Amino acid sequence: HGYSRYPVCEGGDPDRIVGYIYAKDLLTTPRGTKPRLRSLLRDPLISHESRTVGELLSEFQLTRTPLAIVVDEYGGTAGLVTLEDVVEEIVGEIQDEHDEEPPRIVRRGEGRIEVDGTLPLDELEAEEIVFPETNDADADTIGGLIVEQLGRLARRGDRVRLGGYNAQVREVRDRRVKRVLLVPRPVSQFPPRPSTAPKDPSQGPA
Repeated sequence: HGYSRYPVCEGGDPDRIVGYIYAKDLLTTPRGTKPRLRSLLRDPLISHESRTVGELLSEFQLTRTPLAIVVDEYGGTAGLVTLEDVVEEIVGEIQDEHDEEPPRIVRRGEGRIEVDGTLPLDELEAEEIVFPETNDADADTIGGLIVEQLGRLARRGDRVRLGGYNAQVREVRDRRVKRVLLVPRPVSQFPPRPSTAPKDPSQGPA
């Protein structure tokens, strides 16, 4: 259905949500294994329906949890809200009808790649642009991955290391990472590999 996170209820009762499952956790389990759902559960943010959107955004930022279960005055489940829902409620999706959006992936030579910040990570993987950091990430887009690495909302000029690239935030719009430039990291920035060459016996003891 296009969703990446699913709430899990105890006994099928929506008022007894015990956590949520991240689809990527299911997809990355070794083939042939049958993990117990409880071992894959993640804790959602629990918030009251009286909270304002601004207060809920602050809770999301404090807990770094992308999904909230909203409860009513009786302790029952009123619904669920994602961080994306809250951000869109605050800033909306602003785009002029005359604006021409650049291509989502632009290869600029010398291995540099400029990408749309909202590009899903799986689409980048299809283009053979892979970051090891996605293995432990909750983000679905490269912009979200950068925000996770920074631990805060991104600003223009921010830089983080993603796999074999230095990722630079080129544009931020409505608090979202809009454009990212990926520059291949020089070999000198990679940790040296331990030497496996046999020691020359003629050199004597160290």
